[in-house]
Amino acid sequence: MRRAWLAELWIIAGLFAAAAAAGYYTGGLLWWVTGAGALYAALNVRNAARQLKWLGGGLDGPPPDAFGLWAEVSHRFYQARREAREAAREAAERVEQHERSMQALPDGVVLLDANQQIRWSNTAAQRLIGLQEPDDRGQHIDNLLRHPDFTEYRRRGDLEQFIQIPSPTTPDNVVMVGMVPFSAGEFLLVCRDVTERVRIDRVRRDFLSNVSHELRTPITVLGGYLEILQDAAEADDLPSRWKRPVDAMHDQATRMRHLVEDLLLLSRMESLGHPDSREEIEIDLLAAQVQEEAVALSGEREHRIELEVQSGTRVSGSVSEFRAVFSNLVRNAVQYTPAGGRIRIEWRVDEEAAWFVVEDEGEGIESQHLSRLTERFYRVDEGRSREEGGTGLGLAIVKHALVHYDGRLEIESEPGRGSRFACRFPRDIMLEPAPAPASPVPPAPRVEGAGAAC
Repeated sequence: MRRAWLAELWIIAGLFAAAAAAGYYTGGLLWWVTGAGALYAALNVRNAARQLKWLGGGLDGPPPDAFGLWAEVSHRFYQARREAREAAREAAERVEQHERSMQALPDGVVLLDANQQIRWSNTAAQRLIGLQEPDDRGQHIDNLLRHPDFTEYRRRGDLEQFIQIPSPTTPDNVVMVGMVPFSAGEFLLVCRDVTERVRIDRVRRDFLSNVSHELRTPITVLGGYLEILQDAAEADDLPSRWKRPVDAMHDQATRMRHLVEDLLLLSRMESLGHPDSREEIEIDLLAAQVQEEAVALSGEREHRIELEVQSGTRVSGSVSEFRAVFSNLVRNAVQYTPAGGRIRIEWRVDEEAAWFVVEDEGEGIESQHLSRLTERFYRVDEGRSREEGGTGLGLAIVKHALVHYDGRLEIESEPGRGSRFACRFPRDIMLEPAPAPASPVPPAPRVEGAGAAC
C-alpha cells in the first residue's frame, strides 16, 4: 500500500512539474497548472467509472487498466474476490462431502433448528420415519413424528436417553429415536432400526420366563423334601454323615429358588412399559419394613442400620416394584458392609424429585465397574457374591423398576470409602405435596445379635 501511495505522489509531482515548466517557458503558468489539475481529475473520474462498472459486473474478468492508487485498489479487490471464490468453492465441497457422508449413514439423521423445525434429513431418516425431502423442510417435528411417547420425551427434555417407538412407515418395525443438542440451540434427531434387536430381546425374555416357570415346580419340590431331611437330621432320624450334604443342598436349592423368583420378576418388568399396578404406598411403612428385614439379614454382624424418612409421604406406584427397589439396595449394603459397619437409609423429597438413598461403609467399588453394575449377573467379586447368596440380578431389577417411573439410579463409590446408591423419582409420583423434612428417627434399642436399628 505504501508503494501505491509513493507511485501516486510521483504521478502528481511529475504532472504538475511538467505543467509548471511549460507555463514558465510560455508565460501561462496558471493556465498550465490548472490544466494539469483538470487532467488529473479527469483521469481519476475515468478510473473510478471503470472501477464502478467492474464492481457492478461482479468482479468478473481481470481488473480494468488504472494507475496509482486505483491500480492498487483494483488489484486488492481482484485478489479478495479470488480468495472468496476459492473459499466458497472449498466450503461448498465440504458441505457436499458432509451431506454425502450423512446420506451414507445407516442411521437416520434430522437437523432441527432452535424451534425444532426440520432443516434437513438424510435418506435413512426418510425411510425410517417417513420424512420427505425437501417438502418437509420448515415443518415442526411433532407434525410428522406424532407418537405420544416421543411427544412426552420432548416435553421432559431428558435428552440423555433414547426411546423406542413403532416406525411411522412400518408399524411392525421398531425405531430408537433421540435428540442430541447441536450448535446454537439446534438439535440432531437420530433414529435407528432396532427391530431385530427387540425381537432377540423378546425371544430371550420369553426363554428366561418359560425356563424359570418350568424350574419353579421342581425346585419347590426339591426344597420341600430337603426340609424334611433337615428335620429328620435334627431329630437324629438321619445318619450324621448326611447332615452336612443335606444342609448344602438345601442352601443351593434356596439360592436357585431366589434366582428363579428374580428372573421371573425381571422378565415381568422388562415386558411392561409401565408399573404393573398403581396403588397408594406409604413410604414410612415400607421403609420400616425394609429396615426390619435388613436387621434380620445382618444377624450377628450387628450393622448400625440408620433410617431417616420424610414422614407422611405417599406415592402412587406398584408396591412390589418399590419393595424390590428398596430391598435390593438395602440387601446389597448389608451383604457388602463389614460387621459393625454403618448403613444409612434415607427417603427425602426436594423441589425437583423424590430420592431413596442407601449409603454404606463397605469395601467400595472401583470406577471401571460402576457402569456395568446394573447388567444381569454382573458381579464385582463373583466368589463373595455367591457366598452371600446373591443372584446377580438385584441392581438390574432396580434399574428396570425405575424405568417404569422415569427414574434413574445414581451410583457413587470409591474403594475403601463405601458406596452410595441414590434412586431419583420424579415428583409426579407424589400423591400430595411433601411436608417439611422431619428430624431423623431416634435410634431404637439394639436388638441382641442383630445390630442396631433406628
